[in-house]
Amino acid sequence: MLVLMKGLDMRISKLKYFDQSRHWNLNVMTFKKLTLLVGASGVGKTQILKSLLNLRNISKGSSINGLKWEIEFFILDDMYIWQGEFERIQQESNIIVMDFLIFLKTKMMM
Repeated sequence: MLVLMKGLDMRISKLKYFDQSRHWNLNVMTFKKLTLLVGASGVGKTQILKSLLNLRNISKGSSINGLKWEIEFFILDDMYIWQGEFERIQQESNIIVMDFLIFLKTKMMM
């Protein structure tokens, strides 16, 4: 579980996201200090916001079936990369199988 301390500013710099249940893929989105989501209806603006909300919920302990993500963010001058995957749930005779994999890497910025 990813826990952030209150009062520290976090800035997202990159997001890669795949929702297997919706067959929706965000290859790589780069965020600047100011990022505007502008586009015609149905191009994915709301999906991007929903993917960020899903990651927030995962960081608080939720599990969401069929997601794969990689997010790069900064807290102060430290860069973090959080990546993980929830595989699709396979049901066999009332048995639910779910695999979860998460990595957290940190790199000091120079």
